[in-house]
Amino acid sequence: MVLPAEPATEQTYFEPYGVTHKLLGETLLLPWIQAPAIANRSQTWRCGTGDKTPLSPGLFPSIGQSIRALEAFFFLAGDPVRDYERDMTCPFMRARLFEFFVANDPSGSWEAREDHTVVAMLPPWHLPLADSQPAEFGKKVVVFMSDPRYLVMRMAAMRARIEQCASIHETTPAELSRSDFLATYLSSELHLVGEAMQRLAVWALEEERQPDKVNIFFVDDFVAEPEIALRGLARFLGVPDFGEEFATAAELLSTTGKTGIFQLRARPESQHSFAIVQEFEEVFTGLPADLQATWASNAERWQKLPNRRMASLGEHLLSHSIWATPHWWIAHTAGLCRPCSFFLQKRCFRADDCQHCHVPGHEERRRRPGKAERSRQKRRFQRSLVDRTPSPCGFSS
Repeated sequence: MVLPAEPATEQTYFEPYGVTHKLLGETLLLPWIQAPAIANRSQTWRCGTGDKTPLSPGLFPSIGQSIRALEAFFFLAGDPVRDYERDMTCPFMRARLFEFFVANDPSGSWEAREDHTVVAMLPPWHLPLADSQPAEFGKKVVVFMSDPRYLVMRMAAMRARIEQCASIHETTPAELSRSDFLATYLSSELHLVGEAMQRLAVWALEEERQPDKVNIFFVDDFVAEPEIALRGLARFLGVPDFGEEFATAAELLSTTGKTGIFQLRARPESQHSFAIVQEFEEVFTGLPADLQATWASNAERWQKLPNRRMASLGEHLLSHSIWATPHWWIAHTAGLCRPCSFFLQKRCFRADDCQHCHVPGHEERRRRPGKAERSRQKRRFQRSLVDRTPSPCGFSS
């Protein structure tokens, strides 16, 4: 991937979303981050021999809440959250935001620490990913994603929280209804940390190009099947998926399904995400036809992505249906699935309720011969032994 030469200044903007921000090309940055520093450091970043980087696709940390999902990741990666980090007021610092530390540490002292784990929200076209580039970003890059409809609607809720974290409060967020926000999002070329569907689609291509370095995980899996998802994450990171350390990481995730991954909620996380996706669809039906066509065009591109799960999700985006992910998709994403032999033979009628994997691409196992065929093979083998029996000594056949 070739990084474009993007203009970056310290100028602060307010439109089109009614919240202060800075620009790096067409990417909106958090207002307290030094945009030129991000542009310059992206060409010179160096990582340690064991650096691991989770990429947050818009799942911003929440004000005043611990981010237990990331704490589990940090612990599993061998770089656990320290007590002083938990006490930090700003959740973006508590989350070890790559953009924050790089832009505010021109000396490079933080960068010099070996084997650190950071969170990044920049889109891939602003990160040094290609092996041929002088800079290198992460030995292991974990891309956390979710239904893009959920991510887009979450962006609307994050506007006020970003303003709360800003160091300068010269303006207050403009009031935008959900409908106005979604219309602005789909019509604008400027997006906070990059447009969700485009950003994740590029990560899917990076995953295909560098499978040993980049891996996409669905954050929903850590709610539905936390142990399976965590085991797949451990295998990708090259760390044991058993023992005391793995058990501790699993414990950090144990309550997230009931109380929320990134924010404490009164209802289970799965119910919350479904409700947000449903809200997106309700708002979407009232948008102009040209904006609906923009969304459909992006969804059609998703259907052609090399990541099969994202391609399947693209079908649901086009049909405007809510996808309850089957168990076997979660196991497949973690690399722990067992293919369904009946599905490969087009004879499985359990569909999403099946406990074995229905993802296309698995090789069909050799079919065991029937009883009659096994009997014929046995007789042929016995005859071959008789035909090869040597003649007694002194006699000729």
